[in-house]
Amino acid sequence: MRLTFFILVLCVTLMSCGHQKTAVESTATPTETTAKVDSIMVKTPSSILTKEDFMNAPYGDWFSPRYEDYSINAETAAAISKYINDYDIKVFMGTWCSDSKRETPKLYKLLEESGYNMANLEVISVDRKKVTPNNLQEGYNIIKVPTIIFSKNGKEVNRFVEYAQETLAEDILKIVSGQPYKHSYAE
Repeated sequence: MRLTFFILVLCVTLMSCGHQKTAVESTATPTETTAKVDSIMVKTPSSILTKEDFMNAPYGDWFSPRYEDYSINAETAAAISKYINDYDIKVFMGTWCSDSKRETPKLYKLLEESGYNMANLEVISVDRKKVTPNNLQEGYNIIKVPTIIFSKNGKEVNRFVEYAQETLAEDILKIVSGQPYKHSYAE
């Protein structure tokens, strides 16, 4: 049942991107599906993405230049590095979303420059309805992307939503250092 639903979602997604689906192989797995589109084998990514995924096609065209061009204030990165490894970070983003395309490369570079343990970072790609095929978004109240959730000891401490109040780095510094911070849609 889940596989059928996943294949249906995959087909709708491919059609909405302007591709014509001609066949789907029956050897599909829940996390990675290979679809035959216009007689060319295309790998459809899972909902969980890594920096390596972003550095390569189809995301590299927008990720790599933004990653390379982002300049981080050394003092801010040093201040973030004092606190950042106390947190697990879960990012919900859309590869179709201009805000996600703007903030995700910056986040990766900022975390690397701050010495963050990248094993504690999880980046989840959602569709335009903020949903994943495996419903990884359930329980997180994702209303806009990107949403960057900072958790400590398994409990959410704060989140960054869609765009910065100051800059991404300054907003993250406020969150991880315990300073008052409200994201763009906080009441």
